[in-house]
Amino acid sequence: MKTVFLSSFIVLLTWLGYNTCSAQSLYLTDTINHKTREIKAGKTIHLKTADMENFEKAKIQSFNGQSIVVILPNEDDGTVMEIPLTSIIEISKITCLHKTSQAIGAACMVVGAYILFNSGGLAGDDGSSGPYIAGGAVLLAAGVVPYLIKPKTYQLGKTHTAVIK
Repeated sequence: MKTVFLSSFIVLLTWLGYNTCSAQSLYLTDTINHKTREIKAGKTIHLKTADMENFEKAKIQSFNGQSIVVILPNEDDGTVMEIPLTSIIEISKITCLHKTSQAIGAACMVVGAYILFNSGGLAGDDGSSGPYIAGGAVLLAAGVVPYLIKPKTYQLGKTHTAVIK
C-alpha cells in the first residue's frame, strides 16, 4: 500500500513539474541594461499594434509559436485574437499597485469634492469654512495624483525585445 501511494505521489510530482516547466511565457528584455520581465499566460496586459490607435486591454490566453492568443474583453463578445509578436508595437503592464492607488484616489476625490462644495454647511458657529475648503482641495488633489502616474510601457523594437520561450 505504501509503495502504491509513494509511486502515485512521484508520478503526480513529475506531472506537476513538467507542466510548470513546459509553460510558455513572454519575456521582455531591456536593450540597454538587459533586465528581463516575464509575462505568463492568464495575465492582463494593454497592447498596441500598428492597426490600433490606442492601447487595448487584452488577457493572454496562450502562446502559439511566435504569436500571442489574447481575449479582448472590451469587445462585445470577448473577441479571441491571435496577434503575431512582430506586429505588436507597445505593451503596457498595469500592476496591482496602480489599480489600488487609483481606487483609493477615486475615493479621495469623491470625499474631497464633497467637503469642498459643502464647506459652508460644515463650518461651525463661527462661520469659518477656510479649513474645510483647504482640506477638500488637498483631498481632491491627492486623489488625482494616482491617475497622473503612468504604468511601465515596453516599446518593442526600440527599448525592449520580446521573445516567447
